[in-house]
Amino acid sequence: MYGPGIIAPVHMADRIQRNQSIEALSRMSFGVLATFLDRLKRYGEISVSKELGTRHIALASEADALKIVPADISLVERPPMRTIPEYLAKFYPGGKA
Repeated sequence: MYGPGIIAPVHMADRIQRNQSIEALSRMSFGVLATFLDRLKRYGEISVSKELGTRHIALASEADALKIVPADISLVERPPMRTIPEYLAKFYPGGKA
């Protein structure tokens, strides 16, 4: 299965992630999305009227108010896994992906 039909809504207040905080996952997903959009732009698949930038803005709850929490995100595009020799050796011994 693939496509938008398999995406399900998640109530973030009830979601428990044991390895990363919701704040860390938010910053990480911002970086992934920004890198993805940049790649689409470079390949000529989309045109943008305004750059997304590298500044992630989050809201944190503090007592009975919300606080703005900005963070600079380093956008690093990594090579495809199928170009990493160690990955190929581990998951495709003797062959190519």
